[in-house]
Amino acid sequence: MKYDKIRVILDDKSDVFRDIAIDPSASLADLHQQIYSSFGFNGQEMASFYTCDSEWVQDQEISLMDMGEGQNMQHTTVEEARELSNKKLIYVYDFMNLWTFFVEWIDQVPALADDAKSGVVFSFGNLPDDVPEKSFDGEEIDEEDLFEDEFGLNDEDLDDYGFHDEETWN
Repeated sequence: MKYDKIRVILDDKSDVFRDIAIDPSASLADLHQQIYSSFGFNGQEMASFYTCDSEWVQDQEISLMDMGEGQNMQHTTVEEARELSNKKLIYVYDFMNLWTFFVEWIDQVPALADDAKSGVVFSFGNLPDDVPEKSFDGEEIDEEDLFEDEFGLNDEDLDDYGFHDEETWN
């Protein structure tokens, strides 16, 4: 039997990653447990996997707990997740701090010697003391231009309709 070899990379400038071998029939909850323990987390925080495209753009959530809609880690196997996501997932641990990892299937390896469902087969780097800072780069938006672009109106047009007339609002 072959196990999936998965690389889990911390979203940070430093090189921190773990290679995990896991039985494809194991659940994503099993992979979640292996990830948080291999990076030294206690497992007491919420976490989710997210499917993504080839450019790592986040798509559908696979939650830790059954939220009544969508998929959850307990009922999704590693093999199903591999097929759903084109061999890439994003893993977020601790929603207050947003430890974010890129998860990618890289190979298949022989089953682990002790018949464990999963195990770390390679470890590189140490988790930093603080959560890596996230930058949410986006285009600066001028709200007036947005309104004009969205509705084809500008401030002068609003005056024509009495929106700036105080008597209209009293």
